Amino acid sequence: MLEEFLAPDDALAGGRGGPELPLVVLLGPRGSGKSAVLRRMQERCREHVVPVARLDLDGREQTSPGHVASALAFALAQRLDGVPSPFFPRLLLGQLVLDAELDRGDPARARKQIESLLRNRRERHDHAWDSEGMSEVLGLLPAANGLPVTSSVAMAVGGLAVRGLEVAIGTSKKQHRAALDWYGRDTADPRDALATLHRYWHDGDPNERRSVDEAQCGAFLADMRAYRAERRSRVCVALLDNADSPAGAGFLDTLIRVREAWDMTGPRDRDSLLIVATSRRRPRAWSAVAPSEDQVPPRLPDQAGHADWAGIRRELNSDGSWWYPVLLRGFGLGDLDAVAAVETRRARADAPERAATLTDLTAAVHRATGGHPWAVRAVIGAVLNRDGDTSRADALRRSLDRPVHLPGGDHPDPDPLTVTAGEPTSLTLGEYALDRMLRGAFEPPEVAALTGLAAAWDPHDSAELGRWAPMTGLPQLYQKLKDHLWLVEDAPGDPRRRPNRGTVAFIPQPGRASHIHPWLRTLLLHRLARGGGEGDGADPWRRMHQELRQDYQREAATARDEAGRRRLAVRALHHQLAADGLGDPVAHLIRRWDDRDIGAAAWLEDFNALTAAPNRLPRLSEPRVVLDQLTAPAADLSELHRLLWRLTAARWLLCDPMADPAGDLRGPVGDLLRTLGAYSRAGFQLFYDEADKYR
Repeated sequence: MLEEFLAPDDALAGGRGGPELPLVVLLGPRGSGKSAVLRRMQERCREHVVPVARLDLDGREQTSPGHVASALAFALAQRLDGVPSPFFPRLLLGQLVLDAELDRGDPARARKQIESLLRNRRERHDHAWDSEGMSEVLGLLPAANGLPVTSSVAMAVGGLAVRGLEVAIGTSKKQHRAALDWYGRDTADPRDALATLHRYWHDGDPNERRSVDEAQCGAFLADMRAYRAERRSRVCVALLDNADSPAGAGFLDTLIRVREAWDMTGPRDRDSLLIVATSRRRPRAWSAVAPSEDQVPPRLPDQAGHADWAGIRRELNSDGSWWYPVLLRGFGLGDLDAVAAVETRRARADAPERAATLTDLTAAVHRATGGHPWAVRAVIGAVLNRDGDTSRADALRRSLDRPVHLPGGDHPDPDPLTVTAGEPTSLTLGEYALDRMLRGAFEPPEVAALTGLAAAWDPHDSAELGRWAPMTGLPQLYQKLKDHLWLVEDAPGDPRRRPNRGTVAFIPQPGRASHIHPWLRTLLLHRLARGGGEGDGADPWRRMHQELRQDYQREAATARDEAGRRRLAVRALHHQLAADGLGDPVAHLIRRWDDRDIGAAAWLEDFNALTAAPNRLPRLSEPRVVLDQLTAPAADLSELHRLLWRLTAARWLLCDPMADPAGDLRGPVGDLLRTLGAYSRAGFQLFYDEADKYR
C-alpha cells in the first residue's frame, strides 16, 4: 500500500497539479501492531529517500494543531542524501509571530514590532529558542525520530528550527516575500494579518483560536504545495501514532477542513503530503469530520491502495472522502507459526532444552488470542520463559497466571516476549495484560461489568446483563467496545475449524453479528474465574453463570414456539455447565438421545452448543487426567450414558484452548463420536462426518 501511495498513478491526477493523497488511518485495538507498522513505514521511506516525519501524539492533551504542524515541518526538513528538503517559510513565519511579544492593544506598534522581528536576526534567534511554542514542538520531536530525550538532541532540534527560520525569513528574499504574501491575501498589509492572528491566539475566544489553527495548518499545506510545485514527483510522508488523542484529532480535523476548502476553490496545485495515522478507536468516535462506515467502509490491507481510494474520493467528493480507514488484521495461523519459529530460534541459544518447536501449540494460541500481535508474543514468551521442569503445554495452560517482571523507569511497556522473564512481581500476566489492553478506555466498574458480557452466551439477547453495567448501562458499554475496536465479526473458537486468518475488528453492517475479541474474552473470563467481576459473594463465576441460566430459563418459559423454547433451554444449560458442571447438561443430552422424534442433526446442534461453555477447570493437570476426574461420577451408569458423559466432558475441555493447548483430546472426541454413531438409530453417517472434523 505504501509503495503505491509513494508513486501514485499520474492518470488519477485529473490535470490538477498531481495526484491527490489521502489521510490513511490504520485501525486496530491496543496492541495490534499499529506502531510497529509506522516504524516499518518510516524505514521504507528512508530506504526510498523520501522525506518522512513520525510523531507519537499519545497523551498530548493541549498541543495545538499549529504545534503539531511545526513539529512535522522540522522533522521533514532534515537533510536527505540527494533530495532537496522542503522549506516551511509560511508556517514558521506564523509560529514565530505567534510566540513573539507584541502590543495587542496598539495595531500600529504591533506592525513595527513584527517588522523589527523580521529584520533583526538576533531577536529572531532569541524568540526561536525561548518561546513556549518552541518548547511544545521540542517535546514532540525527539520521540518522533526514535531518539532519546537528551540536551544534545534538543540542541540539534533547536538548531534545525533556527536554521529553518533563517532560511524562511532572512536568507531567501523569494521565500520571505512568498511567506508575507500568503498572510496578506485578504489584507493590504500582511503585518496586520499576522498581528490579528497573534491577538486571536493570546486573547481570542475559542472560534478565534480555531482561526489561528486553520491559518497554521493552511500555511503548512501551502508550503507542501510549493514543494510539490518545484518537485512534482516528490511525496512527503507524515506518520502520526495515536492520532485519536485530542492533539491528533484537532490537527487532522483542522488539516482536512483546510485541504477541502482549498480544493473547493478551483483547480490549483495540490499538496505533497501523505498522512498515515493510527487509531485504537473508530474515527467517528473522535473526529468531527470523519465519514461513517457506510460512506467509506474500512479496507483490509490487501485491498488498500491509491486507485481504490481515488475511486472513493471521486464518488463522495467531500471532506470525508479524504479519509481512508484500513483495518489491521491479527496474525493468521501461518503468521503465528513464523513468529513462533523465529522466537524459538532466538531462545535456543540460551536454553536449548526449553526451545523445542511450538508448532503443536500455535493453533491453541491463535484460538485464545485471535492472532492479536501483542498477545501472541506475550503467550509465546511465557512458554519460552517457563521454569526448567515445566512442559511447553503446561506453560501455556498456566501462562496467564505467570508473574510478570516490569522494569519501570523509561520502559513502562516492556516487550511482551520478555515481560514474564526476570525477577517476578505479584502481578500476573493475565492481570497485567487486561489492564494494558483496556487502559484509558474503561473505568474499573466498567471492566467488572465487561466480565458479564464475556461470560454471556450472547450479550445481545440477555436482559440480565443490564444490571451489571450500572454506571453506563449495557448499550453504552457495548458501544464503547465497538468504538475501541474490541468487537470482531468472527471469533475462532470452534475446535473443529482451523483458524487460518487473524481476526479483524467488527464494523457494523446489516445482518452481521459481533463478538468480543477472543483475546479480551480470554482475559475477562480468566479474571472472573480468579474471583474478579461485578457483584458481591465469594464465587462471582458461579453466581454470574447461574443468573444467566435463570435469565434464559425465564425467556424459555415465555417463548411462543417450540423451537424458541428449545434454543433458550440449551442456552440455559450452557451456563449451567459453566456454573455447576456436567450433571444437568448430560441429563438433557440423554433425554434428547432417547427421544425418537429428535434427529441426529438436532442432537449434535445441542451437543455443540452446550459444550462450548467456558470453564475454570484446573490448569495444573494434563487434560486426560482432568477428563478422568470429570467422568468419575458416571462410573455406575450404563455404557451408553457413560459414553455420553465422557464425550460431553472431553469436548468441553477441548473447546477451551488454554485447557487443552496441544489438542490431546481431539482424537478421543472423534473416536467417541464414531462409537456414538454405532448406537444411533438413524443418521449414523452424521456422527462419522462430525468425527472427521476432529482429525
